[in-house]
Amino acid sequence: MFEKKVYAVAGRPILHSRSPFLFNSFFGELGLNATYTRLLAKNAEQAVMMVNAVGLDGANITSPFKKGVITFLDALKGPAMKVDAVNCVVREKGGLVGYNTDVTGAVQALRKNGIRLSGRKVVILGAGGAARAVAAGCMKAQAESVTLVNRSRERAKEAAEHLDCEYGDPEKLKGLIVQSDILISCLPSVSRLIEPSVLRKKLVVMDANYRDSWLLSRASEKGCRIISGLDWLFYQALPCFELFTHKKISRHLENKIRCMLTTAPRTEKSSIALIGFMGSGKTHVGRGLAEKTAVPFIDTDDVIEEQVGSSISEIFREKGEGFFRQVEKSVIRRILSDSGKRVISFGGGCVLDPENRDLIRKQCLSIWLWVTLETAMKRMDLCSRPLLNVPQAKEKAFSMLEQRKFLYAQTADLVIDAETGDINNLVQRIVDEMG
Repeated sequence: MFEKKVYAVAGRPILHSRSPFLFNSFFGELGLNATYTRLLAKNAEQAVMMVNAVGLDGANITSPFKKGVITFLDALKGPAMKVDAVNCVVREKGGLVGYNTDVTGAVQALRKNGIRLSGRKVVILGAGGAARAVAAGCMKAQAESVTLVNRSRERAKEAAEHLDCEYGDPEKLKGLIVQSDILISCLPSVSRLIEPSVLRKKLVVMDANYRDSWLLSRASEKGCRIISGLDWLFYQALPCFELFTHKKISRHLENKIRCMLTTAPRTEKSSIALIGFMGSGKTHVGRGLAEKTAVPFIDTDDVIEEQVGSSISEIFREKGEGFFRQVEKSVIRRILSDSGKRVISFGGGCVLDPENRDLIRKQCLSIWLWVTLETAMKRMDLCSRPLLNVPQAKEKAFSMLEQRKFLYAQTADLVIDAETGDINNLVQRIVDEMG
């Protein structure tokens, strides 16, 4: 039996990532008891810390942490050692091991679209982890030449010397593109680097950025052969999935999910949901977020108390947890039946009910405020927490949190570290990510 497993993609920004859609589709189609979410981290060290602290079984690493995470891993295997960048982390017996599947993913994206690399001239924009990986992949596929061009000439030079390929000056990019067969961008935006006039019909253009790519829009207008970054995302994910689960994706399922990835529309969610364990700061962050975004704030516990006419502690003491959960479920259903924009703080145990999880996931941008058990216990007044106002409260809290971790991850669009308790900083990070 495949045990409950939790995976995520870590980066900054990260809310745009389609990896959760992709991996959760794999898990669902194969009936695996696994879920996949997103980690918003401030830096590479925090990304790895959260992977460990949340207890993830594996993670994908994206910009800007692909090189920085290496310092905090226990080992590297395969192409990750050559390209000095990691996009896949797996928890193995020896600890966290870093892999790089971008190398084969980028090449497969080209090949699956009928693009031959052998004997072709390739220009790659960027010098970070993604650019290094695709450069290594193109060289292995026997491209005639591979040239890295970056806004910082020194970074391009350093990366090229490490990989034993070529590098070019940004000022000479126009001439390099004119002479190339394939142009691959690994930069967030290239609108100031490329003149649309250098794009021509026979040029193959791929952009790792699959969000409103300026480059692919201009290349399409010029009649170039364009390849979406979603194909790269898909083909780097296949070997990641095998590393995570030791299972292979059939050709039929591969084709089905690739089609789903490239055609499924992005859904807009009007409300923001804050979920997480007791003491994670949902109410304080929720109030700050509502004020910042100028929308109403709702705390489901407040609504329950008003409806029943008793405090949460009294409800638990006099009518029991079962009654509370029934009222909570009806309140959540009523609140989420309204399509208006709100910030909603949900009780820590709301995720125990599958219908609650489904509603929150469908109706809200759901954010899991993550804190360690130690931090949660310090922040809580146990007398006001009926489930923990018992002997051996810490042991019970640990058991509850372990039970709920998978459910929080299953419900969350985004996980953010709320350890510091700096409400203004947390609110601003969430707002920035949404923007």
